[in-house]
This record gives sequence, C-alpha cells and structure tokens, in this order.
Amino acid sequence: MRLYCKCGHRFVLTVCKSIPDRPPLDCNADCWKHQRDSRLATAFSSSKDFEEHKATLTKVEYYPEEALDFAAKFPKFCQKVEGLLTEVVLQRSSRSFVNLTSAKRNFLTMSVYEHFKLDMCTYGGKGTATKAVTDVFWKEGCRVPEILASEVVSLIEKGLMSADHEATKSEIFEATMVVSGIPKGSSLDDIKKLLTAFANEYYPERKGPSSQGHPVYLHFYKKVRAKEALEVLRTAAHTFGNVEVISHRKEIGANPNSITDDAVYFAEEPAKRIRGARHGPVDDDGFAVVRKN
Repeated sequence: MRLYCKCGHRFVLTVCKSIPDRPPLDCNADCWKHQRDSRLATAFSSSKDFEEHKATLTKVEYYPEEALDFAAKFPKFCQKVEGLLTEVVLQRSSRSFVNLTSAKRNFLTMSVYEHFKLDMCTYGGKGTATKAVTDVFWKEGCRVPEILASEVVSLIEKGLMSADHEATKSEIFEATMVVSGIPKGSSLDDIKKLLTAFANEYYPERKGPSSQGHPVYLHFYKKVRAKEALEVLRTAAHTFGNVEVISHRKEIGANPNSITDDAVYFAEEPAKRIRGARHGPVDDDGFAVVRKN
C-alpha cells in the first residue's frame, strides 16, 4: 500500500498493515515546489486568473527596480540563486558563493536579508591569498518569499503585472523614509540598529554604495509608522546628514509631499564575522555546497 505525505504529493510503498497507525510522511522541498508550481500555473493562465490570485502572490513582496532589471538580464543566475536559497530555508542547510561580481553579490545580499531572511558573511578576496567567498546560512525565522524576483519578471513579460514600478511601489507602501548623507564607515546596518522597533515594517532599498553617501530608502507599509520612525531618528544620535519622509498617500488638509529633518552625527563600525568552511566542487556560476545539517 502507499503511505502519502500530508499534501499527498509524495509517497512510499509499505507492506499492508505492517505498521498500524503510522503517521503520514513529512512534506519536503519537492512537495513545496509542486504546490508552488500549481499555484503559479493557475495565476499565469490569464490576466483574469492572475488578478484573482494577485493578493496572495504579491503578499507585501517588493523588489527594487534595479533588482528586477538584473533578474531580467541574468535570468539563469537569478533562478539558480533563488533555488539554492529556497533549499537553504527548507533543508536548513548552507551554501557558498565564490568570486561574485559586485552586481551579483548585491542581488544575493538583497535576496538573503530582505526576502529569505537568512544570514551571510563574506571573507577572503582583495588583500588575501584566497578567493572571495560568501557563505549563506540558515537562520531561525527565515522563509521562502510568496513570489520570487524571477517570477515577477515573468509576470511583467507576460503582461500580467504592471511594468510601472513606481505605481506598484505606491500600492504596497504608504510612505518612504529617505536617509542621505551617509558617511564612510556607516551603512544600512547602522540605520536598522536605530530602528529595531520597526523591524519587518519597512523594506530597505539601497541605491549605490552607502560608503559614498548614496541615500538609503526605507519603504514603510504604514505612513504612521514612518512618521514614528522619523521621530526616533530626531532624538537619536547618528551620522546621517538628512532624513526625509515622502508620502505615497494623499491626505485631506495635509501636505502629502514630505517632512524633512536635519540630523546630528553618530558612527558605529559594523561587527565583522569571519568564518571558514570547507567547500565542495564549484560550478561555472560560483556555487558550492558548504554544509547540510
């Protein structure tokens, strides 16, 4: 007889009545992929079907325009990264990425921290005798996004999702905090440390290296929380030259544009994590298995 998993996708053959009251099999990564493929196939079938499933598929999942452009330009790399990160989440494993270009590392960093909620560190490279290696680790609370960047690109190409990135952003977020004048030695991590009470209430977007003073955008799902975060930065010591909140929602009797606040300075060097690991064979895209628990 067949003993199925909870979702009914996989099974094993057992001797009839060999183990009475045997619990069902646990679902695995293949089960998750099967369920996801079925859901997306239904959504992709037509514009009408997509609209009916849009709320579920795009559940507060936002990807910066630069990330979507990168995913469209390098679809094979993007899909491979998303597949490996999915395995890290579902299998509680780790992966290693070797000699990535800055653009590929930026896409990986965004995916790891902002979408899969994993952890990572980079070591080696410049000034050392070893190749630059980026290790990605499983972390408590990690997840697989409701919709992946590669899937968003596919939806846009099929005409099922709007290519108007700004319009899509305004549908998801009510306000954006712009932090500019970031001095060398400070980074997005420093901003996050000051706003720990607002974790998971905003999506951070980097544009260019923060070490060169490029602004960081914190897209808040709720405008009221963006205003409260601004008040926190008004009273906190930090190194950022200017903080501004831009509203994406018009309010009756209020200025819908922005609130600006010049801030004082603060500096903190982010803690560095150095970790070595034995790596398996590396393929053409710079991927290697580090560890499987």
